[in-house]
Order: sequence, then structure tokens, then C-alpha cells
Amino acid sequence: MNARLKVLLGLVVLFALGIGTGVMIAPHLHTREKAATFPATDWTESTVADYKARLGLDDAGEAQVREAAARAATDILRIRGETQENIRATIKQMNAAILPALNEQQRAALEQ
Repeated sequence: MNARLKVLLGLVVLFALGIGTGVMIAPHLHTREKAATFPATDWTESTVADYKARLGLDDAGEAQVREAAARAATDILRIRGETQENIRATIKQMNAAILPALNEQQRAALEQ
């Protein structure tokens, strides 16, 4: 077998592997499920542990970091919720904008 044929067969095999991988992974990328909840408590504790280890905090410093991290986690939850609402509203506007161009079958598929 000459070198060109080997290279061509290798490329075909790599292409097939890429398609196979895409077929297996793609269905899991675009789900309509809600995003996972932000683990505020775990995040707060890991942040406190990280800051304590990196900065050598005493008990008072650790308490301040814990309080600040808890406030930040609350803000992150609020911001994340607002962002998700904004994304849903934007997608709803986009769908409304394209409705006039769709037939009944396409509209039904869009609403699913």
C-alpha cells in the first residue's frame, strides 16, 4: 500500500470517528432542562478554605471571608436568576420575530 493511500485511509477513519463522536455527544449538548442550581454553600466553603490556605488567615479573617463569600454567593444566585430570565425573554422575542415566516407545522415544532 502506498503512502498516499495510507494517509487517505487514515483521514477517512479520523473523519468517521469525528462523526461518531458528534452523534454520541450532540444530543446531550442542547437540552431544554434547567441549568443546575448554583451550589452556594459548597462554593462558600471552598472559597473560605482556598483563601485561608493561600492567605494564612486567622479565625477573625476566616469569619470575615466567610461572611463576604456568603454575601457574594447570594449575589451570584440573584444575578444568575436575572440572567436566566433575560435569556428566556430574549429567546421568546426571537421566536416571536420568526413566527410570521413559519408554516403551521413549523410553528408547532417551535412551540415544543
